Amino acid sequence: MNARECILKILENFEKYSASLDNTIDRAFSFQPMDQRDKRLVIEIVYGVLRNKLLIDYILESFVSDRSFLRNKHLMRILRIGVYQIAFLERIPDHAAVNESVSLAKDNRDTKNYTGVINAVLRNVIKNKGHLPKPG
Repeated sequence: MNARECILKILENFEKYSASLDNTIDRAFSFQPMDQRDKRLVIEIVYGVLRNKLLIDYILESFVSDRSFLRNKHLMRILRIGVYQIAFLERIPDHAAVNESVSLAKDNRDTKNYTGVINAVLRNVIKNKGHLPKPG
């Protein structure tokens, strides 16, 4: 399991089981050995996605034309991870955030048919990165 798969699993477990976030992260790390650099990335993205979830969702609503996509929880987690990396993290290249997000979708039966959507939405976010929508 790579860092982004771990992030996705943590976000899913946190949402499903409403356990303490620190406990959810610790549990994920206990099952998946990871070097310190990857652990820092996981923690940064998990906390960043959760801290900025409303803004990220607002951005996504601006770029997703079919609202049915927004109801797919797994797809939304993947898109949030991608948008957070593009909009908030300067040290991760935008193309890497897109590629990793598409890879996450390919590995899940609920989202493997949405790889084109993920690619298009995240590339559109990149194209508009300088003037992303912000709520009122």
